[in-house]
Amino acid sequence: MEARISGFDLAILMPDGLTQIDTMYVVGTPRYIAPEYHQTLTISEKCDIYSFGVLLAVLVMGKFPFDDFFSHTEEMDMVRWMRNVMASENPNRAIDSKLLGNGYEEQMLLVLKLACFCTLADPDERPNSKDVRCMLSDTALIKDVDFSKTNKRMDFDSGESDSDDCDELIEQEIYTE
Repeated sequence: MEARISGFDLAILMPDGLTQIDTMYVVGTPRYIAPEYHQTLTISEKCDIYSFGVLLAVLVMGKFPFDDFFSHTEEMDMVRWMRNVMASENPNRAIDSKLLGNGYEEQMLLVLKLACFCTLADPDERPNSKDVRCMLSDTALIKDVDFSKTNKRMDFDSGESDSDDCDELIEQEIYTE
């Protein structure tokens, strides 16, 4: 698989102070773009988060959203298939077989858990970019959360100590890089 990274920065097209913007045309790869965009033609940060979740899934699963594999599954869709496998008794089936056996399966499952969170159907329930960065910086934040059963978005900006801890983690990353 050849790496292809794209900018998930549609939201930067938005003027300051707006949380979403209506568009006529956006060029992008189908199945990487959030489903609500196709219905509303509205770009938001949550569209970028959805695309990032799909990218995380691709990296761990070793399959593209448009792979023929998914057309032969009951779900007919990578995101739905990933969710069902992650909720099953054997979520390791979602991990690319070439990556299994390296001792990082638990971390890869956490990344897929985050991918499930980023690709929630309701954009309001998806994390924001700061939440995603916090969860990638400290996987303990997502370890015990069951995203398949909760529809409540985690809020790291609530002013509680978790938010402060996350800000501190991010600052440490920035200043030690």
